[in-house]
Amino acid sequence: MEVETFLDLCDWALLPTPASPRKEPVESDGQLWDPDTGAKVGNVFVSGYIKFRKRTFSRYSRRARFMTEVMDWCTDNTHIHEIMRLFDRLLTNWKEARPSLERVYFLNVRCVLFLVCERLNLPLPYPKQHCLRDLKRFERQKTLFEKFV
Repeated sequence: MEVETFLDLCDWALLPTPASPRKEPVESDGQLWDPDTGAKVGNVFVSGYIKFRKRTFSRYSRRARFMTEVMDWCTDNTHIHEIMRLFDRLLTNWKEARPSLERVYFLNVRCVLFLVCERLNLPLPYPKQHCLRDLKRFERQKTLFEKFV
């Protein structure tokens, strides 16, 4: 009788439920995933692991590459607009003159940004030595820049 009274007083919701067997997380692409919920559990370090990358096709854009350099340096939108306007003129002139030139590559991005800022009397993004280590090459770049602007 006492046992029955005791059992009636028990709140069965508070008793611990027996633990269900835990499933091990599934590893995929260096990450651990819960097999029941599909939620990410964590990362796994695998020595020498290299994620597979599919080759992509993209057109090379000098303008996009230059714009990235400008955005890394410049915060004033009016300066960005001026810089890009001068760069577009430079690129257009270079493309027109390119067939008549003897194997001339387009200018170095850092040099162009430096020279454009110098031309527009804007604060220079970095010292001249940071454009190219070879100052003779920098002077050749400057000569080409002056020719196309």
